[in-house]
Amino acid sequence: MADQNDIPRVDVSNWRVWFAGGWAIVLECLLIVILLPQGSSLVHVEHLWMLVPPVISFLVIFLWLLHRTGAAGGDKQEMPVEYRQVMAWSLLAGLVFYLVSGSVSDPWFYFLQWISGRQLYGLGLFLFCALAALLVPVLSCCRSKISAWVIVFGILIWTQITAFNQLWQATGGHALYGNDHANCLYRLWIYAQTFPRLIFYDPLWNAGAETPSLVSTGIIPLGTIFLPLWKLFQTDLMYTPVLACSFIIVVPFLAGLSARLVGGGWSAAGCAAILALGVSQYFFHLFFVAGNAGACFALPFVMLAVACLYRVLWLDCFANSTGIMLVFALVMLLAWPPSAVIVILLPLVVVFSAQQLSLRRVSFLLLCVVSIIAICLPFIMGVLGRIESMDFVMRSAGGMELAGLLSAGLGRLLEQLRQANPCLIFLGVIGVWFLPKKGMMAVFGATMAGLGLLAGCGDLGSQYLQLSHASIPLFFVAVIPASLWMEKWLEDVAPRMLLVRAMVISILLMCAINISLIYGNKGPSKYTLMNPDVDQVAEWMGKYTSDGSRMLFVGSAVHQDGGVCVNPFPMLVRREMMFSDQFNYPVEPVQGNEKSLFDYINLFNVSFVIACHDQWKTFLLLNNEHYKVVKSFPGIPTRTIFRVNRDMNQFVKGGGKVKGGINELAVVLDDPLEEAVLRYVWQDGLTAKEPVEIYPFDAGKDVKFIGVKPHGKSSFRIKYKKLL
Repeated sequence: MADQNDIPRVDVSNWRVWFAGGWAIVLECLLIVILLPQGSSLVHVEHLWMLVPPVISFLVIFLWLLHRTGAAGGDKQEMPVEYRQVMAWSLLAGLVFYLVSGSVSDPWFYFLQWISGRQLYGLGLFLFCALAALLVPVLSCCRSKISAWVIVFGILIWTQITAFNQLWQATGGHALYGNDHANCLYRLWIYAQTFPRLIFYDPLWNAGAETPSLVSTGIIPLGTIFLPLWKLFQTDLMYTPVLACSFIIVVPFLAGLSARLVGGGWSAAGCAAILALGVSQYFFHLFFVAGNAGACFALPFVMLAVACLYRVLWLDCFANSTGIMLVFALVMLLAWPPSAVIVILLPLVVVFSAQQLSLRRVSFLLLCVVSIIAICLPFIMGVLGRIESMDFVMRSAGGMELAGLLSAGLGRLLEQLRQANPCLIFLGVIGVWFLPKKGMMAVFGATMAGLGLLAGCGDLGSQYLQLSHASIPLFFVAVIPASLWMEKWLEDVAPRMLLVRAMVISILLMCAINISLIYGNKGPSKYTLMNPDVDQVAEWMGKYTSDGSRMLFVGSAVHQDGGVCVNPFPMLVRREMMFSDQFNYPVEPVQGNEKSLFDYINLFNVSFVIACHDQWKTFLLLNNEHYKVVKSFPGIPTRTIFRVNRDMNQFVKGGGKVKGGINELAVVLDDPLEEAVLRYVWQDGLTAKEPVEIYPFDAGKDVKFIGVKPHGKSSFRIKYKKLL
């Protein structure tokens, strides 16, 4: 993986070198001005003095080294200035200027407590400058390339240990449960039972529904890579440890591997791993607060995909391992369906590398494309074949004019840039255009430009495609060029590079500290754990309700349990549930009409009603001939459970018992000669072994239940066997 395509050393007298450095500074200054929040000053003048100590430290050590080596006369032939050194001063000048600009006042700025704190030594900026000043004399004694990657990997390992420790101390190992984390828990529990099937029949919610949520939510990478753990252990106990392993170990590994694939050394791999541990505050918001763990884990695979593509196009590598990694990375990335729009950018990248195309390259890439299509066919069929539950994705953002959408998109992109790790902005997004490595602009530069365009303008097509998240893969792609620049500077032991090396290590240490704070729940995006009330409710349900009883959440239930979804309840208590926010809700939600609600309850064999909203509690209390309060749980909100005054019966016709499980129903009939109708929704793909026959039974109100002709069979299983 040697760096074979580096441009050779360039004489500093060449005007192009200085022009490149000057142009980089111009771009950085423009970006700094653009990123300034409204009403902010250009620079925090009161903090500029902090930059003086590292400069003084450098000047003292530099002059001492010159004196010691007898080169005080400045023999330019002995100490030539190289292109990478000019770019180091240019790019780092912009980065340091940004670190004292008005953008750092943004409450969502990447580095926590950067210029705000009670004590001076607690300020991130002060710590950064102090570390740089102290590192200058230390690095003057470290003049080998080995010392560079040893330091970098030491920082990486320390970061991973402290991040995991902070997360464990904050959570105690309990499952993250805010917002969509609850859905992820339930989907992973199902995935362990249904693998390798991606479409499943779920009788635990809404009397049975065919559900494509495993395909449409990006949960497949998390489910597949850690499948043995999901199968062997309780899902809610493994959830947080697996997430820690995914984002603290696997994602940095992907970054380090990608850096090596494009020709970087071990120092680049270590730097990439550190930077990938936390690319932006927006990423942590999507992960911790929104709970979209599936998408957050799928998107980093873009690093490996782009690195493999670069390796094929520019490093003439056609090894089987490269093809396998390219296919694997793109399949994992495409597991989150909106990534399909992102992947469309990759053929455009090939166009920018048209001069590199040959019959062998084209054949290799076509074989990879065919493999990806074959593997992703279940994803495609799972989403497109069930478009009725996904049609909201294709809705356009109505009610706004084109200019308004563009303005909103640009504003959102600028916000996300301010939330990103500054190293990725200045050394990655800008630095890639100056990196002395053939093909970097054509592959990484073009990819980042396309992702930036999607992040800013993606909502013009459909805001529900969530293309504003394209900034996250943009920052992950920026990790690679940023790490390559860092490696070049860290391994340059020229005395004039001492301050640059010190600042690079200092900023990596600040990244490490920042990541540890964020995982310790001290950032602006704070995660939450499972509310203790949820355990109490689940325990009560398991103890005081019987098998076969079905519970109905009335009113909006998606975010009623402390701001999260109630999806995991069947996993926790093994009881069947119903609520109106699920896809494939059997009939239109009942809007407080006493007769229609009770008819609905009878139709679906509801035994208990759970109310969290005051208007529903009042409604049920007023109809006390049908509903009796059996338990009330304090909390926010207060949950009240009502028992329905009716006999439980799982059958419209016939009698017996039914036990629902993912993709199957275990049925025991009282009379094996009598035709029966189960109060479970019919779906194509349900089958039973002969002599049992099953068929759709019209129960009215557009509901079809499962009809059964047992033909003398008293005990049997109805299974869902549709693959796509």
